[in-house]
Amino acid sequence: MIRNQILKNGGAGIRLFRRQPVPDPSRDYLILQNRIEGSRVGVLLNQTYDVTITGNVLADNGVGIKAEKGSTRVRLRANPVSPGTAKFVEIDADSKVEE
Repeated sequence: MIRNQILKNGGAGIRLFRRQPVPDPSRDYLILQNRIEGSRVGVLLNQTYDVTITGNVLADNGVGIKAEKGSTRVRLRANPVSPGTAKFVEIDADSKVEE
């Protein structure tokens, strides 16, 4: 996803996930230079592997980026967050994020 405006989406601005019953994780994404504003979660990753999230503006979201259920090789670079975002990154115990 490159250069999109995602505004007041209610749930997740961008959601990447593994669809059941497929055994392999969702993988190989670039999320670049998007504006994600007014969602509960700006970017939600669930069982997702090898994601680069770079240069996105995360404004007024409850959580900027959330990685859950074994999301790994998630790379974050230069994603400005506005003061209205309660939390920049939320990571569960099974996930790995590089900042």
